[in-house]
Amino acid sequence: MYRMCGFSYYLNFCLGLKTVPVNNKADLGTSVHRNLEILANLKLLQQQNKPLYYEDSALGVIECDSLDDSKMIDDLIERSALYYTNQSPHFFSRGDVKKIEKWTKSVLDSDYDPRALNIVAPEGQFSFEIQKPGFELPNGGYLKLQGTIDLVVQQDDETYELVDWKTGSFYDWVKDENKTYEGLYKDHQLRLYHYVLATHLYPHIPNWIITINFVRDGGPRTLVFPDSFIQQTEDYIKRLYHHVLENTNPQCSRSWKCSKLCYYGRTQHSSGQTICNFYREKMDELGMDEVTKRYTEKGFKLDYYEAPG
Repeated sequence: MYRMCGFSYYLNFCLGLKTVPVNNKADLGTSVHRNLEILANLKLLQQQNKPLYYEDSALGVIECDSLDDSKMIDDLIERSALYYTNQSPHFFSRGDVKKIEKWTKSVLDSDYDPRALNIVAPEGQFSFEIQKPGFELPNGGYLKLQGTIDLVVQQDDETYELVDWKTGSFYDWVKDENKTYEGLYKDHQLRLYHYVLATHLYPHIPNWIITINFVRDGGPRTLVFPDSFIQQTEDYIKRLYHHVLENTNPQCSRSWKCSKLCYYGRTQHSSGQTICNFYREKMDELGMDEVTKRYTEKGFKLDYYEAPG
């Protein structure tokens, strides 16, 4: 979000203002992610010679005698679609619900069907401080990285693979251009995940394959990140951290995206202005420290994290 617009980042992650996706695509994608996560958890149970009984925090109990049970798959997709369409503020047509089924089954018909993979960890969460010089926080402690990784699978004893599901398009909305393989090697999210996996979650694994699977736009793109990326990524995190820390007047990235993609740019504040314009005026009038003091949402904490991100 910071690369897209520094001010929307401030509103979301410093003031704690809620944001709602512009349409139902995010909810469709979350439903597909949930289906694949549950199937990966069932496969992990199978690998551990345990009963295929999984209790999901959102959908409840999913159980079966076989991972090839088509009735279980159809029931899972239906329950997931119902849960997320009921949770969403957006309208869902029958065609939208069919997309969840189509996108889920497109993965199940591919080499990346979770039921056919050697699962290490589905939806693994991480939270740790980088306790090194240059990462100190102004009020004590160190910069903390938090997030959720879709799936980690094992290829051999020395090689693990990160699988990241994407239901969006193969497009870079910051640069307004199609993504490329060269661009994926510089992708901030993939580089961060590699750093976390290689330095904290699985430091004993020497080889990492990174696969980003665009479920509805061309399928998987697979890369191999060298060890040299680890220090480069850490240096980048440090530079970005200090840039954000020292930015006392984050600016709005004024463009067509404000009214089309940004919740703050298209939603009216009680003042009659958009949320973005209201707080932008307050920032110009009062300065960042005073706006933060007056308008931070009650109970909001800077280190709050809720999966998936």
